[in-house]
Amino acid sequence: MLTDATVVPAKVLNGFFGPLLIGTWFNLLLLGIEIVQLANYIKLFPSDAVWIRIFISSMVCVDVINTCGVCGLAYACTVLGWGDMTVLNFSNINFSVFAVAMSIGVLMMHTFLILRYYGLSKNLVVSLLLCVPALVACGGGLSISWAAATKFVAASDRPKLRIYVTVVSSGSFGADVCITAAVMYELHRVTTTFERTQRQVPRIVVTSCLTVVV
Repeated sequence: MLTDATVVPAKVLNGFFGPLLIGTWFNLLLLGIEIVQLANYIKLFPSDAVWIRIFISSMVCVDVINTCGVCGLAYACTVLGWGDMTVLNFSNINFSVFAVAMSIGVLMMHTFLILRYYGLSKNLVVSLLLCVPALVACGGGLSISWAAATKFVAASDRPKLRIYVTVVSSGSFGADVCITAAVMYELHRVTTTFERTQRQVPRIVVTSCLTVVV
């Protein structure tokens, strides 16, 4: 068993399992924040439309599945299968679950924000353009799941997934920036005769930016 484990260079272990452990910790941290935000949302906005509440709750459920997948992958690789190349080479089911859930969660989040933008602007052309980076991010995440299960099965091949991760990160970041900029632009155009409401607009802009960053 030890002899088999030495087949994989240390840089491969550091390049995959190190970020996996760190990412798992941050994933759990952000999930906790998300659950607190969901509880606050339910408490503060009980009169929101039912479909909005179901949609937001579904996003949290997808993120819970996402976190379970990445935790299962980390546990399988670093505890159950550590040193056993048979386990490490075929522990891709958890990684695939994580990638699919991540893709769905990101797409749902972007869809919600784009719908909010369309509700403010009624600009169908820009809304459709904002869908492009969102779909790129989702497609990239699904391609990670496919590549991990078919092309890069061996543990030594895991670092090759970086190009897929780069596509997902770039698409998601691009969608976040574009959608946030579009929403901020529309909010800055909002004018009302109610002074209190007008004062709330900058706070809404800041809150929207912080939400996208998280």
